[in-house]
Amino acid sequence: MPVSISPWIHLCHGLPQGAALSCLLFNIMVDDLEPAIQKIPKVFCLFFADDEVIWDTGNKICSLEDDMNSSLLNLATWDNTNKMEVSI
Repeated sequence: MPVSISPWIHLCHGLPQGAALSCLLFNIMVDDLEPAIQKIPKVFCLFFADDEVIWDTGNKICSLEDDMNSSLLNLATWDNTNKMEVSI
């Protein structure tokens, strides 16, 4: 089986897809993201690879909306502080 080498690509930001260190570096970088989002009671988040899900529990729509908006504001603050960009 022939061996192939990918072309060299200069990255200005981010991590190369499929690189051996990408997962480890990403996990180190976002280690403090979960506590930042979960400052709001009843708001939870779950990570899988480089995806995140945020959800809230309760029975009052206004309260749920306020909680989620506060969590998203915390996410935006974390993003700005850590110079990260979220895709929604």
